[in-house]
Amino acid sequence: MRETSSKKQEISSQSVCKTSSLKAGNHPEKFERDNVTHVVETNDDNLSGKFHHLLNGQSFPSHDAINEALKKRAARKFASVLGD
Repeated sequence: MRETSSKKQEISSQSVCKTSSLKAGNHPEKFERDNVTHVVETNDDNLSGKFHHLLNGQSFPSHDAINEALKKRAARKFASVLGD
């Protein structure tokens, strides 16, 4: 049985972690099918490939570039709410 910590992190028993090869710091993807929760280990290499078709031949943006884009988007949304 899984628990959730005060930081909203999922806690799994050691036996579940061993059988599913999960380690501290992993970011597993979870999905449910037929009332069974499936856990699949993911890594950054797999995730970047999922967005490759959106890049139109450009390199994947840096962490700083993504943060800057998010800040600009938030500023635009905030300005539209204020009617500027």
